[in-house]
Amino acid sequence: MGTETARDRIIDAAIGCIARFGLEHTSISGVATAAGVSRPTVYTHFGTREELISAALAQAAAAVTERIIARAARASTAAEFVVETMVAAHREFRSDPSVSPIALVSADPRWAGRRALSPEMLELGRRFMKPLVRLDATLADDLDEITETAVRFLLSLLIFDSERSSTEARLRNYLHRRLVPALGIKALDRRARSS
Repeated sequence: MGTETARDRIIDAAIGCIARFGLEHTSISGVATAAGVSRPTVYTHFGTREELISAALAQAAAAVTERIIARAARASTAAEFVVETMVAAHREFRSDPSVSPIALVSADPRWAGRRALSPEMLELGRRFMKPLVRLDATLADDLDEITETAVRFLLSLLIFDSERSSTEARLRNYLHRRLVPALGIKALDRRARSS
């Protein structure tokens, strides 16, 4: 196993269990079995199931964050950056069940109510949006508000399906028409977007 520690194996196993069984059905026993360790070993590293789930979700979120940022980094304008970040986040959070609780697509609505706009979630969103300032320095003073609005918009896209989000192309066009202006970002010329 090389340099992988028991703690690493436990977190990896927890991510796998969340992906396979969902957040509600991920247990300390199941994670211990998947990691090849005993329950007491899990408790040595994580005092509670909630601590274990939190560590697993944080690690999964970090991996997803890197993929989303890499995809959006190709943008040449602030509007394009926001749209590509949202499209990539929509794809990642919809396709990877191990991170769906981070996107608040969870069976426990109480988690969504408590965590949706927590300081931790907003800081994660801010990490996504920070490159906006490089593309348009005039947005620096509004970055926190832009982040909160983008998080709220993304959550609604994840929870509610519609024809406007049925394909990436439709979602991209919708975001350019509605989200970009709402954030106060200069929109791309309509002709440039359709080509």
